[in-house]
Amino acid sequence: MRQIKLCSVVGLVICASLFVGCKDKQKCTDALATARKATQDDFLDMALARQWRDYAGKICGAGPDLDALDKDIVAKEAAITKAAEDKAKADADAGTKAMDAAKKAWKAYDKLEDKEKTAEALTQTSKRANKVVIGLTPDYANQVIEYNKKQKEQRKKALEKTEK
Repeated sequence: MRQIKLCSVVGLVICASLFVGCKDKQKCTDALATARKATQDDFLDMALARQWRDYAGKICGAGPDLDALDKDIVAKEAAITKAAEDKAKADADAGTKAMDAAKKAWKAYDKLEDKEKTAEALTQTSKRANKVVIGLTPDYANQVIEYNKKQKEQRKKALEKTEK
């Protein structure tokens, strides 16, 4: 009977210690502050913020400070994800516009009269079509460059046939 009471008392002490909250107020404050600092734009390391949040959870226990930190972390991660999506969309739009501009340049060359389709005109068209890659991300720039190379090569072959 005495063992049962002792186990019950120990169990109550363990449960109470889990709900009491902060084990070390200074460490708790430092952990929360470090986690918040990791979410700031000048430092921005969300993995580190989550590690410090987990540490704060162990040191501080549950509470409004930890709940607020969780909300801040989730909101910051959502903002980072949205910004990345917006940038990817802007990059894709710029890539599409550049490809359209390159196609327009090659179509303009194709509309030239046969006597105007010279090596010089081909070179000028190629330069115009390649200028559109300025400011593009490497992936989109490479796509446009490859497209331009193929277009130039096709027209160069056609030009050589007409010169013979």
